[in-house]
This record gives sequence, structure tokens and C-alpha cells, in this order.
Amino acid sequence: MTDGTRGGGATGVKAVGSLLTTLGIPCRPVDGDCLVWTPRVVTVLQAAGYTAEPTTVVGWVVRGSRTIAFVHQAAEIDADVVIDVTARQFDAHLPSPWVTSPARYCAALARSTRVDEVTIGSWT
Repeated sequence: MTDGTRGGGATGVKAVGSLLTTLGIPCRPVDGDCLVWTPRVVTVLQAAGYTAEPTTVVGWVVRGSRTIAFVHQAAEIDADVVIDVTARQFDAHLPSPWVTSPARYCAALARSTRVDEVTIGSWT
């Protein structure tokens, strides 16, 4: 992680994770919780000096197709780090808060949801 604002590497990941423990993140998130929790995550991170923004996460049934399995929301710092506090709605074994690189996030979420591809950002 090289977020350009508060230090990268494992220390930066731990710092972001620590900030989010105060939110009272749900243990068993359900469909739609991302729309409630992602703005809260972004607010906490921005208040701590990170350049965080909400981002769209899309699960594609078949890579390159226009068939969507799911649309989700997570937070992103400088397109370098993904923060997801509601991914457990897809798989109870996923971390929460989940702070990782976009590549790792997409690969792991695709495996957990059994879709061909997960992308971050625009879905059109």
C-alpha cells in the first residue's frame, strides 16, 4: 500500500484497519449494507487525512460479458487500496475490515462469489 498520505506497507494497512474498529461494523452484513457503511468508512478515513472515495465493485458472470452477477460498494484510497467492511455478506470467511490492494481484492472476491471477474470503478 502506498496511499501517498499516511504511510504505506503493513503499517498503513494496520493504521486504516485500526481507524475502522470504532465504527461498530456489522458482523453479519446483508445486501445493501454497503450503501450504509461505505460512506461512514469514507468519512472516517477523510477525517484522518486519507484521500478516500466510494467506488463501485462489479461481479461479472463471464469475463468481458455484459452480464452482471452483483454490484457492490467499497471505499478506495488513491486507487491503491480497497477498504470493504461489508464483504462478509458474500462469504463469512472474508476479513472485516478488509484492507488490501485492488488486485488482491478483485481476485479474492471473484473466488468467494464464484464469478468470472470482479472489477472496480465504472461498470458501463
